[in-house]
Amino acid sequence: MTSARDKAFADARTRAQQYARAAGPSLGKAVSIAETVATPFPTHLPFAASASRASELAKVPIQPGSQDVSVSVTVVFAIG
Repeated sequence: MTSARDKAFADARTRAQQYARAAGPSLGKAVSIAETVATPFPTHLPFAASASRASELAKVPIQPGSQDVSVSVTVVFAIG
């Protein structure tokens, strides 16, 4: 999550610097920062109603996977 935040903020600063150069003044400090985090919802197995059902579910193999996390930031910079 930290890496996604760092990348999102760096992208916001790069874009703001481009606009500031085009407008003439220099880019100032960040005035406000807001973020939106998008993560997929986990999938849960249904509650085991009996010991035999729990035994069946225990036999299901578990494999490692990955999960994509997206961070979007809105940063307001001072210019001047």
